[in-house]
Amino acid sequence: MGICRFTMIVLALLVCRAWNLNQARVLIGTDYYHNRGYKGAGVICGIVDDVDITFNDFRDPITHETRVLAYKRYWEDTGGVGHWDIWDKTRIDSLLNADYPYDAYHYYDSASVFHNRRNNHGTVIANIMAGNGTSLKHDSTPANFIGIAPESKLVIVSKAKDSCLYYIDSVARSHNMPWSANLSWVYGPEAELNALTGQGKRGRAAFIASGNDNFRNFRRIAYPANDTIETMTFGLDTLSNLQVASGLYFYMSVFNILFSDTSKVRVRFNSQYGASRTFTWHDTTAADSLIILYSFGSNVYEGVNVRVYPGERQKFWYEAQSRRTTNWSVDLIKTKTVVAETVDIAFSWETNHYHPYGILPHMAFDTSRYTLVEFPLAQEAIIVGGNYFRPINDTIHGVGEICDYSSVGPTFDNRMRPDVVAPSHGITTLAVENDADTNSILGTVWMGTSFSSPMAAGAAALLLQEDSTRDAADIRQILHERAQANAYTGELPNTVYGWGVLNIDPNPTPVVNSTVGKDNGPWLSCHPNPFNPVVTIAGGGQWAAGSKVIRLEIYDLHGKLIYLLQAASRQLCAGITWEASSQPSGMYIVRVQNGKKVVSSRIVLVK
Repeated sequence: MGICRFTMIVLALLVCRAWNLNQARVLIGTDYYHNRGYKGAGVICGIVDDVDITFNDFRDPITHETRVLAYKRYWEDTGGVGHWDIWDKTRIDSLLNADYPYDAYHYYDSASVFHNRRNNHGTVIANIMAGNGTSLKHDSTPANFIGIAPESKLVIVSKAKDSCLYYIDSVARSHNMPWSANLSWVYGPEAELNALTGQGKRGRAAFIASGNDNFRNFRRIAYPANDTIETMTFGLDTLSNLQVASGLYFYMSVFNILFSDTSKVRVRFNSQYGASRTFTWHDTTAADSLIILYSFGSNVYEGVNVRVYPGERQKFWYEAQSRRTTNWSVDLIKTKTVVAETVDIAFSWETNHYHPYGILPHMAFDTSRYTLVEFPLAQEAIIVGGNYFRPINDTIHGVGEICDYSSVGPTFDNRMRPDVVAPSHGITTLAVENDADTNSILGTVWMGTSFSSPMAAGAAALLLQEDSTRDAADIRQILHERAQANAYTGELPNTVYGWGVLNIDPNPTPVVNSTVGKDNGPWLSCHPNPFNPVVTIAGGGQWAAGSKVIRLEIYDLHGKLIYLLQAASRQLCAGITWEASSQPSGMYIVRVQNGKKVVSSRIVLVK
């Protein structure tokens, strides 16, 4: 049974236009702990990624020694052979104390493991999770992008494999310190994560980004491997001539493909743009596969990348590049050496769920489910989705709204995920300068759930400093209990926002949330939200002056227009009420258009 929360999160961003890591840190309630002296001291932040450790952010500001206790780094030699290399604190300090020019750090040895073009992703994660703000800008002043746990120690492992968490745990045990690790990867050591963390395993927690696999245009859909409906055997010649089509509704039953001495088979069929696709797949070998749908004589395509995953789970990667107006072919390509095997594939095509970009109102809600795939399915991991932190390039998304790409639950075994969502889109933070010749800073706008997960992982470091006997189950419970609703979340928990928006302050100030366009641009507010049965829709910014005519539309989640009003902009500024007593409970999309400017918001009717 869902728990309804109507407390709204504080959005200091509405009046503060810096949009950087410091504002994001405040937004998730970190100041409650920082003001009480909890900044991660005595806790290890584990980062599974490559990090540019030469930045001042990862050094002690007093001793100037590295805060990195160990770095298990992966590099490839000139022959492309991979190697692991351990850098302990002594070795790192020796490198830093040599006082090389900045570029020399990155070419210190043949591995070039600190190469400034390779480590942006992990460096940003490390800054969010544990940076102390002391890296220098070009003018030699501190950048002052302070992370969540700026006094913590760091243990870094390049890749999410080869016992990465066991290594972090071994270093932590040698120093008698608790740890919180971030793994922003689509694959990883699920077995060791489940073995190391969870109930009763004190002082350890692991966080995984939910993934960027959701919603329109770029779509990945994952389902369990079961429900083989029917089996037919085709040879290569038969497949190349198969035609299946039935207008808007398309269904092709299960068929088996028997590989012989080739890595490629083909089936042609007709289908319609605007169809939904679900796939059930079983592969008897461990090889990955790729299905490509493409138009003959054209380089546009759609693709479904099928990644075999242990435990009867597979990932299906759907990418639409162009409208399909003609016959399309399916290539099944094995990415590893092909051996004799049987592959069961089920295609189900419908029109009542999937809505291509442009059919529903722009930025309308998509009802995808099960887009958490692979590593984010780990049982004991704490999964973090992403929401919009700032408006970018005339976006009409609301600050605090779920990002289009943030993967949603539930899991295949119907666990509620993600756990929480945190800022992931539009954070200006530390980055590695591509052409730097000094130890400098490049503030870069980052986006992706890779950068929401370290928000929560850093927050867990503060919780572990407060009480090092907490286990991952305790931390998960605290995050669930303190997570907040906003104008977009609806009833919590749910499979889009989890238990709500990350906030570790136990006593946050409730403030109503609203949609924001560009600075000084049009904004839209819907209050109360959730509502029953009347909601007031108000807007301002660039709409506040004059007598411009605006178009107010309200849609249900199926894309059906249920309310339309054309009014002067001054009416919107004063507030327009919508009475919804005749409508069923649920989420609705408010869309306001003024010329080419469009702003939308989601409202929830709860009866």
